[in-house]
Amino acid sequence: MEYKGTLLERLMSKYDRSSNQEVVAASILNYIDIILNTKKGTVASIPEFGIDLQGNPTSTQYDIGVRISKDIENQISKFDPRVQKVSVAYKGTDSNRLNKMIFEVNALIRIDDEEFTISSSLSR
Repeated sequence: MEYKGTLLERLMSKYDRSSNQEVVAASILNYIDIILNTKKGTVASIPEFGIDLQGNPTSTQYDIGVRISKDIENQISKFDPRVQKVSVAYKGTDSNRLNKMIFEVNALIRIDDEEFTISSSLSR
């Protein structure tokens, strides 16, 4: 029996592209969650990976949120090449838990010759 294409190409051809987008979007959002929950300097092989939670003691919650949102943008841009045009906005704190910060992430995802956008709220 003769096959056309590689095994990976044959397997990928069976998947609907829309479901592939959902899988990729979920993977990227999971990765962003990992970034949010990793303190910068704790990954020995990549010391610059993670979010720097050290701040000026006189900074307001808003200033800290804006700085962390920029740090998240930089981390995503640096460590996930699938993500293009990422923007992260600090949206404040959870009214039930003041130490829980909320961020909105918007990004353009480019895979092969296909592009799609993701938008999600994340909390830390």
